[in-house]
Amino acid sequence: MAKLLVLAACTSALLQQPARRISLTPLRGVVKPGDFKNGLTIERDGGVWKVLNFQQTKTARQAAMVRTKLKNLVSGTTVEDTFRMSETFQTAQVDTNDAVYSYDDGDSLVFMDAVDFDEITIPRESIENIDLVKDGMTVQIVKWGDTIVDVQLPTSETYEV
Repeated sequence: MAKLLVLAACTSALLQQPARRISLTPLRGVVKPGDFKNGLTIERDGGVWKVLNFQQTKTARQAAMVRTKLKNLVSGTTVEDTFRMSETFQTAQVDTNDAVYSYDDGDSLVFMDAVDFDEITIPRESIENIDLVKDGMTVQIVKWGDTIVDVQLPTSETYEV
């Protein structure tokens, strides 16, 4: 009888709490230059940038600074820039999907999305080491919103010579 009363009390307490909504999309965070890591993607000047390397410097008379080498993932340009520790940047929301190489369409390559089986057409000039892509190879396609910003080949693959 005591167990039944405890169960009834717990059930009524749960029913009185308001329902919570949980967002399935990850929250974008704010990052300071002192928290940079290699490979971090940030939004800056209306584009998405990847931190290639960074170095923190501190001199006796100046505030601490971070020297970085950044790559714009949309245009492919690299820049070296210095930031104060007090500056803040939004982390970029990039999604990575697996895709399987299907065929060459002249000036572009066609991949099949491994999840929803859609065809993805990517221009040849936007893929680094295009000569290493072979039939049936699974690659990772990095998207920023609806824009494809990078195609990452597997770290190891077997080829016949």
